[in-house]
Amino acid sequence: MPDWPGVFLRDSKLENGLTAGHIPKMGPLDKCLSVLRPLIVEGHTNGVAMAERAIDEFLAARKGALRNVREVVQTHQEATSGDERSFADKVNDYIEEKMRAFE
Repeated sequence: MPDWPGVFLRDSKLENGLTAGHIPKMGPLDKCLSVLRPLIVEGHTNGVAMAERAIDEFLAARKGALRNVREVVQTHQEATSGDERSFADKVNDYIEEKMRAFE
Protein backbone atom coordinates (compact mmCIF):
# COMPACT_ATOMS: atom_id res chain seq x y z
CA MET A 1 0.00 0.00 0.00
CA PRO A 2 1.48 3.38 -0.95
CA ASP A 3 2.31 6.09 1.54
CA TRP A 4 -0.81 7.98 0.36
CA PRO A 5 -0.33 11.43 1.86
CA GLY A 6 3.35 11.48 1.01
CA VAL A 7 2.94 10.03 -2.47
CA PHE A 8 -0.04 12.25 -3.16
CA LEU A 9 1.88 15.39 -2.27
CA ARG A 10 5.27 14.47 -3.72
CA ASP A 11 3.88 13.40 -7.06
CA SER A 12 1.45 16.24 -7.55
CA LYS A 13 2.99 19.69 -7.37
CA LEU A 14 0.85 20.22 -4.26
CA GLU A 15 3.72 20.12 -1.78
CA ASN A 16 2.92 22.79 0.78
CA GLY A 17 3.39 26.27 -0.56
CA LEU A 18 7.18 26.21 -0.40
CA THR A 19 9.45 27.25 -3.21
CA ALA A 20 12.50 25.22 -4.20
CA GLY A 21 14.53 27.07 -1.58
CA HIS A 22 11.96 26.29 1.12
CA ILE A 23 10.91 29.91 1.40
CA PRO A 24 7.18 30.21 2.02
CA LYS A 25 5.45 31.82 -0.93
CA MET A 26 2.37 33.99 -0.83
CA GLY A 27 -0.71 31.92 -1.57
CA PRO A 28 -3.62 33.05 -3.74
CA LEU A 29 -5.72 34.16 -0.77
CA ASP A 30 -2.88 36.23 0.68
CA LYS A 31 -2.26 37.85 -2.70
CA CYS A 32 -5.93 38.69 -3.09
CA LEU A 33 -6.22 40.14 0.40
CA SER A 34 -3.02 42.15 -0.01
CA VAL A 35 -4.74 43.96 -2.88
CA LEU A 36 -8.17 44.23 -1.26
CA ARG A 37 -7.16 45.53 2.18
CA PRO A 38 -5.57 48.80 1.00
CA LEU A 39 -8.36 49.35 -1.50
CA ILE A 40 -10.96 48.99 1.24
CA VAL A 41 -9.02 51.37 3.48
CA GLU A 42 -8.94 53.94 0.66
CA GLY A 43 -12.63 53.44 -0.02
CA HIS A 44 -12.50 54.92 -3.52
CA THR A 45 -14.65 53.44 -6.25
CA ASN A 46 -11.79 53.84 -8.73
CA GLY A 47 -10.25 50.74 -7.14
CA VAL A 48 -13.21 48.48 -7.97
CA ALA A 49 -11.66 47.16 -11.20
CA MET A 50 -8.45 46.27 -9.36
CA ALA A 51 -10.43 44.53 -6.61
CA GLU A 52 -12.41 42.55 -9.17
CA ARG A 53 -9.19 41.51 -10.91
CA ALA A 54 -7.71 40.34 -7.58
CA ILE A 55 -10.82 38.29 -6.84
CA ASP A 56 -10.86 36.83 -10.36
CA GLU A 57 -7.20 35.82 -10.03
CA PHE A 58 -7.94 34.20 -6.67
CA LEU A 59 -10.79 32.18 -8.17
CA ALA A 60 -8.65 31.19 -11.17
CA ALA A 61 -5.92 29.95 -8.81
CA ARG A 62 -8.43 27.85 -6.90
CA LYS A 63 -9.69 26.34 -10.14
CA GLY A 64 -6.12 25.65 -11.17
CA ALA A 65 -5.46 23.92 -7.85
CA LEU A 66 -8.57 21.79 -8.36
CA ARG A 67 -7.26 20.80 -11.79
CA ASN A 68 -3.98 19.68 -10.19
CA VAL A 69 -5.83 17.63 -7.58
CA ARG A 70 -8.04 16.11 -10.28
CA GLU A 71 -4.98 15.06 -12.30
CA VAL A 72 -3.44 13.32 -9.30
CA VAL A 73 -6.69 11.57 -8.37
CA GLN A 74 -7.18 10.42 -11.96
CA THR A 75 -3.64 9.06 -12.08
CA HIS A 76 -4.22 7.03 -8.93
CA GLN A 77 -7.72 6.12 -10.11
CA GLU A 78 -6.34 4.50 -13.25
CA ALA A 79 -3.93 2.39 -11.20
CA THR A 80 -6.47 1.05 -8.73
CA SER A 81 -9.36 -1.39 -8.57
CA GLY A 82 -12.10 -2.47 -6.21
CA ASP A 83 -12.78 -0.29 -3.18
CA GLU A 84 -9.82 1.98 -3.94
CA ARG A 85 -11.18 2.62 -7.42
CA SER A 86 -14.68 3.26 -6.06
CA PHE A 87 -13.30 5.78 -3.59
CA ALA A 88 -11.23 7.51 -6.28
CA ASP A 89 -14.33 7.66 -8.51
CA LYS A 90 -16.31 9.37 -5.75
CA VAL A 91 -13.53 11.87 -5.08
CA ASN A 92 -13.22 12.59 -8.80
CA ASP A 93 -16.99 13.13 -9.07
CA TYR A 94 -16.83 15.61 -6.18
CA ILE A 95 -13.95 17.48 -7.83
CA GLU A 96 -15.85 17.61 -11.12
CA GLU A 97 -18.84 19.08 -9.29
CA LYS A 98 -16.65 21.78 -7.76
CA MET A 99 -15.06 22.52 -11.15
CA ARG A 100 -18.52 23.10 -12.64
CA ALA A 101 -19.24 25.59 -9.85
CA PHE A 102 -16.35 27.73 -11.11
CA GLU A 103 -17.76 27.91 -14.65
